[in-house]
Amino acid sequence: MSDERKSRLRRWITIPLIGIPLLYVASFGPACWFGDRSERVLLVSRAYFPIGWVATRAWAPMGLVIRSYARMGLPRQVRVAVPTSPKRGGGILML
Repeated sequence: MSDERKSRLRRWITIPLIGIPLLYVASFGPACWFGDRSERVLLVSRAYFPIGWVATRAWAPMGLVIRSYARMGLPRQVRVAVPTSPKRGGGILML
């Protein structure tokens, strides 16, 4: 395999390996802003439980960044419910 071909292959492997997780994290904010509204609580999909888990267990400034991003542009009276476990009845983080 030529060097140019290897370089192209590396690029096509690296882009999705970095891009897909980046898009997942970036989509968390809009999921919070447009989530399933129930009165004054926004329910976020269970697909985002890893982010809720990190917000509760990670270094404090990381949790603050996650909370700030989730609440960006929302009225004060609206809360965001983020799951912290993949299981039904698992933990919920209220932001």
